Amino acid sequence: MKKRILIIASIALWSTSFLVACGAPKAEPRQHDGTSGATELAPAGTVETEPSPGAEPASPVSHVCEKPVGAPEEVWPRIEAIRALPDEERALKCGLGTVVLLREWRSVPVDLLAPIVERVAADSAALDAWIADAAKSAPQAAAEVVAMDVVGRFAVGGDPAVVEARRARWSGDPAASTAEIAAVIEEAKLLPKLLAEVNAVHELRCVLEVNALGFAVKCQPIHPATTPITLNWSTTVRDGVLEKVEITECAGKSCPKLRKTAEKLMKRYRALGDEVQKLKSSVFRERIFALMELAPFKGRSGLAVE
Repeated sequence: MKKRILIIASIALWSTSFLVACGAPKAEPRQHDGTSGATELAPAGTVETEPSPGAEPASPVSHVCEKPVGAPEEVWPRIEAIRALPDEERALKCGLGTVVLLREWRSVPVDLLAPIVERVAADSAALDAWIADAAKSAPQAAAEVVAMDVVGRFAVGGDPAVVEARRARWSGDPAASTAEIAAVIEEAKLLPKLLAEVNAVHELRCVLEVNALGFAVKCQPIHPATTPITLNWSTTVRDGVLEKVEITECAGKSCPKLRKTAEKLMKRYRALGDEVQKLKSSVFRERIFALMELAPFKGRSGLAVE
């Protein structure tokens, strides 16, 4: 009896093996709804998850020039992050929207504001349209853009009249007739005189230069290029602004005139700085102080050209 049972079991096992080897259909995996059917398998190392009911899809992180600022302590780190961007990326991503974003918390630093306004101002119609809209929704940002557009027309050595012409242009624009923009336009009347003084202090700095080779200067220096001189300076500069300059050592025929001119430069420079500091527009103040940066004063020793 036992022998018969073993024979029957062997036959059953052999039959099953034969069916598998011959390609008998396999059972299909169960679908998520419990029914049978073929399903795609997730790649190794992944976990399938079902979205929560009512959940919104995640949105990508905004660019540093576009992401909202949530608290005062975030403002300065954001400014530094924007400054750290490559020039090409900053030009592409940081526009007038960035001005609105930052101005909600503080005035926009001129080094960031100036290139933005310069790029947009190349399309006069686009700038006009933005000002017309921003004058209502973001009046302080609009005023800073107008201020930069006005003072940004001037470069050292240029004609201050270009600033007055630009001021007059905004003065006649009905879309710019907000209180904030009107205040900027009114204060801009002071700019031509201040910018003329900017040119004057640069001229004084130029004539103090001792140029051994006698070329590549935009003025006629006090000291002749081919005459020897020993000259040393003491200067104090803070944030690019000159606070003190004096001659500590001078041996040469031009020394008396150099000393007198250095004193004149410092007197006019301080007076200009005092007037600029009185301006209410931070854009005007920052821009003019940046324009007041002078070339370093370098010492010379026994200089002569044979």
